[in-house]
Amino acid sequence: MGIASRAGDWTFKAFTAGLGVATIYLAATFSVNVYRGLSWHNAQSRLDFLGGLRCPFTVFFGRRLRFMGGRGED
Repeated sequence: MGIASRAGDWTFKAFTAGLGVATIYLAATFSVNVYRGLSWHNAQSRLDFLGGLRCPFTVFFGRRLRFMGGRGED
C-alpha cells in the first residue's frame, strides 16, 4: 500500500464518519421539531364551526346554532 492509498482510505473514513454524524444530528433535530410542532398544535384553542361568529338569525333565537355537534351556547 502506498501513501496515496492510505490517504484515500482515511479521507473516505472521515467522509463517511461525517455523514454518520450529520445523519444522527438531522434525525435528532427532526424528532425535536416534530415534538415541538405537535405540542404547539395541541396547545391551540379550537374555534367554533363558524369561527365563533354569530349567525344573523341568532338575533331571533338568542343563541348560536349547533353545527356538526357543537354546543350551541346561549
